[in-house]
Amino acid sequence: VYRVLGNPTWTSGPGPLSQTTTSQTLSGLLPSTTYQYGIQAQCAGLTVSTLFIIQFTTLPVCNAPNGLLATSILYSSATLNWNIVAGASSYRLEYKPASSGTWLLLSATMTGNSYGLTGLISGTLYDYRVRTNCTGSSSSYTQAQFSTLIIPCTPPNPVFASSITSTQATINWNV
Repeated sequence: VYRVLGNPTWTSGPGPLSQTTTSQTLSGLLPSTTYQYGIQAQCAGLTVSTLFIIQFTTLPVCNAPNGLLATSILYSSATLNWNIVAGASSYRLEYKPASSGTWLLLSATMTGNSYGLTGLISGTLYDYRVRTNCTGSSSSYTQAQFSTLIIPCTPPNPVFASSITSTQATINWNV
């Protein structure tokens, strides 16, 4: 039998259990809730031992990050940000060019909520995703996209002719 701590009503688990059963999984429990579990031995349907009670607390829900936003986007870098998740012990952060199927790990156990990413290719669309790591569990991923800036194409300037003769000329410019 089991119950929420402080609730006078006990809930029966699947039973009775066989004499060789050494564990029982309880499902449908509430997160962040303290429970009591009671067990006693029975022989031929008669209770022969006192109720042994243990107490345990279920883990909190591990929520996925939200508020993903890339800032300070330049030609080859960007800063990846997300909102802090209550109860998070760390975050897993991955990225990839949107055209790629392979995620690249930036950190498996990052403790902050911002990451300066460098070494990117100008004018490229990128995906990044973040997952919350909690004690004993992790969340699903939350994903976002950003594009790096395109390096502007500047025409050569100045353009001028030199070494001009009757049959040739050299055209010069600066880049």
